[in-house]
Order: sequence, then C-alpha cells, then structure tokens
Amino acid sequence: MYPTEHKIRSRLYLTLLVWISVQTPSAHADEKRLHPEHSLFYPMPNDPNLWNLGGSARFHDGVLTLVPSQSNRAGVAWNGIPVDYCNWEVNIAFSIQSGGYYFADGWALFYTMEPITEVVLDPYKNIMGGPNDYQGVALIHDTYNSFLFDTNFPRLYALVSGGSDRYYHYRNGWSLRRYSCHFSCLNDQCRIKFEYWNRNLYVTAMDWNGNCKDYKRFENVVLPAGGYFSFTAFNDYYYETVNIHEFKVEEYTDANECFERDGQTPKW
Repeated sequence: MYPTEHKIRSRLYLTLLVWISVQTPSAHADEKRLHPEHSLFYPMPNDPNLWNLGGSARFHDGVLTLVPSQSNRAGVAWNGIPVDYCNWEVNIAFSIQSGGYYFADGWALFYTMEPITEVVLDPYKNIMGGPNDYQGVALIHDTYNSFLFDTNFPRLYALVSGGSDRYYHYRNGWSLRRYSCHFSCLNDQCRIKFEYWNRNLYVTAMDWNGNCKDYKRFENVVLPAGGYFSFTAFNDYYYETVNIHEFKVEEYTDANECFERDGQTPKW
C-alpha cells in the first residue's frame, strides 16, 4: 500500500527537523533569554550608548564596519555593560570583502575580564588589532597566512588565556591554539555560533543559510561571569573590509555551573 499524503508530509517534516539539528549543533536548545543590551541588530546602532568604537570602526549603512579596505588600519568595538550571567550563546553574522587578490589580516571576538578599549597596531603585540595579553576567550578569524607551516586559509581559531600567555601574530598563535579549522568566507557572508554552557565551550562555523561547516566542543573551560564582549579587526599591508551584520547574545537560564569573577581566572 502506498503511503498517504499525510504520512509523506510527516516523514518530510521529520527529515527536515533531523537535518536542521545536524546542520546547526547547539549546546542546549531550551531556556534561553535574549540580552539586547549586549547584542547588535540591523540597522545599527540600536542604542549608541551601549557600544563604544575606536580606531577605524564605524557604524555604516546599518552594520558595524570594523576596518575599511585600507592598509595599516585597526578597529575596535566594545560593549560597556558587564555580562552578569554565567552561560551564554552568541550568534555572529559577518562578511569580508576585498577589492584585491590578498586579504589581511582578520578579526576577533573577545570575552575578557576587562573591555578592550584601544587598538594595537604593532603586529608583534596585537591579536587582530587587540592586545595579545588578554584575560578571557578569543574567537579569531585569520584571513592571512603569516606562518610557513599553516595551510588552507582563512582559518578560525579559539583560545583561552589567563593573561600570561601571548598570541604572536607572525606565528598565527600556533602554540596557543585549542581549536582550528579552515573557514573560508571571503567576498561572502557567513555565521558563527559561539557557546559557553556548564564549563563547555562550543564553536560552530556556518554559511549564511546556517549550514554547518565545522563544529567542535571543549570541556573543562572556566569563564567567570562579569566579562565584556569586544570586537577587533586589523589590516596590515594587505587589506579587507570586515562588517558585522548581527551579534545576537542569549543567556542559558537552565545551566548549573557558575563562576564568580573574584578569585577565578579564565582557563582551558
């Protein structure tokens, strides 16, 4: 007997749900609360009092442009309100464009114990325009290969630092990496999901439609509450335009683990 139309539709719907769950893994799907005070939505700025800009960063055409297509530029955007909740999920929609053949150097999202308020142009002391001695976690999209032994660029990195480690630009942070994957998003638009839930850190790299390109989970990560979100970007000799189209921050309200800022150091 042939399946009825209702059964066919049910099977298609179930298949679609399974496909979506595979395409976009999540730390935890329930009990999330949006925090607009930490987020950015088109058209930007939503509230000019919440985000501060420095260097070459500008709100332009409804998006956050961290750096324009010019050499020797760095931009920073930081949120001035501390994150007073312990477990969170951020979704970043971004694009990178360049009028030339080369792209450089990249951009980063930081969750740090102090906001990043100034750009650093010295390539020996910066991490995509931010300081290389931060305390917290950094998600780095590196679009230029500065290290001989790296392949398949651009790449996406994640690392946690207690402040004593250093990210060296001309080694692409080789000794500090805890996560690395090939993630090309040149002259295109892409998404990244970054989650911290019950001492677990999750990174999901996606195309613009939400299809998963890479997914990784890390255990036993300590990120105290009370930190700040900041974006940075850096153009050295070669250049690109980095635009943030959306930055959505949600709190996991059903998580159990919570670390207070006092007496806790970010660690992996």
